[in-house]
Amino acid sequence: MMFHRKKFDWGIAILLLILMIFGVVAIFTASSTTIGQQRSTQSFWWKQLIFVGLAIVSIVLLLRLPMPIFDVLILPLYWVNILALIVVLFTPAVGGAHRWFRLFGLNYQPSESAKLFT
Repeated sequence: MMFHRKKFDWGIAILLLILMIFGVVAIFTASSTTIGQQRSTQSFWWKQLIFVGLAIVSIVLLLRLPMPIFDVLILPLYWVNILALIVVLFTPAVGGAHRWFRLFGLNYQPSESAKLFT
């Protein structure tokens, strides 16, 4: 277990939690104006709430991993992302642009993860 309570920056964790809560509230208030359309207004903020939950679980799991595992994984993940950046050019256009492709029911934009691996 690589999580050290003394070295953990609780200030950043609290700010991150506040930003997550603010995002859910902002989407809830913004989506309440779409009353009368076919979609339920709750679907937008429920989706955001699910992503917040997934983000918190991901953060906890990443904090539990030993740091050397990232040294081992970074190069293969980098090349997989380069391949995804090439593959996205040959996928059908979404909104007139070749920037996304569907991955497990979600739209994935490889340029976002490329920022992490470079």
